[in-house]
Amino acid sequence: MTQIEESVAPLVAPLATPIATIDRQGYRIGQMQLLSKFEDASELLELPRLFRVPGAPREIVGIANLHGNVVPIFSLHERLQQTNINVQKKMVLVLGHGDDKAGVLIDGLPLRKKFVSEQAVDKTFAPPNLQGYAWAAWRADDGMWIEFDYTRLLNEISVNVLRE
Repeated sequence: MTQIEESVAPLVAPLATPIATIDRQGYRIGQMQLLSKFEDASELLELPRLFRVPGAPREIVGIANLHGNVVPIFSLHERLQQTNINVQKKMVLVLGHGDDKAGVLIDGLPLRKKFVSEQAVDKTFAPPNLQGYAWAAWRADDGMWIEFDYTRLLNEISVNVLRE
């Protein structure tokens, strides 16, 4: 190896430990910024025609016919103590697949969010109304983003409907 090759070798050598990047889909519900894995979402659509469910809690705004399947549509604004913010368009993010999917009203379009491990914060910093559901939390220039267990939260809301 020549002297030039020796001096350049450390610059072109691969990093000993690659920086782990976390790639998520970010969306807002009120002022809260939430995350889910891209593979957890199956569809994004404008607010479809909704059919009310008599006796359902306020979190279930109705059911929709999506491609021949009946899908419950949830609004988590009240549960997360978030007021509706003035957005141009409410969207429905369909989370889950097959028979285990549900739509969640979100404020505007989702964003692609990337984080590195140094941006992780203790999930106990999540707001109290998400404490039991937070998997991870990340800080970014635009605030804190929380990855949460949407399946557990939506199932708990649905089970409460069946009990009543």
